Amino acid sequence: MTEADYGIVWSASRARASADQLAEWQGFAQALCDAADSISLQHFRRELDIQAKPDRTFVTVADQSIERLIRERIRSRYPASPSSARCWRSRSTASSRSG
Repeated sequence: MTEADYGIVWSASRARASADQLAEWQGFAQALCDAADSISLQHFRRELDIQAKPDRTFVTVADQSIERLIRERIRSRYPASPSSARCWRSRSTASSRSG
């Protein structure tokens, strides 16, 4: 198997958006990471605030805050995105059923 069969070259050959669109998405994703870093640093080296989720697994308040921020920003930036709407709807439905 060569690099052309797998890796950066292979991945780039499957792009379904323009280079400008991909660069915009990458910039947005990096901005989300920066915002998540900011939230996580507020909780760094502090006592963890852990809660039980409806499925009885555990999650930190920091993780919940980061997820909420990411969801809100994706919905705001891409309101017509069917994949994000479907993802959030299916997770909300699953959470309400298990609670």
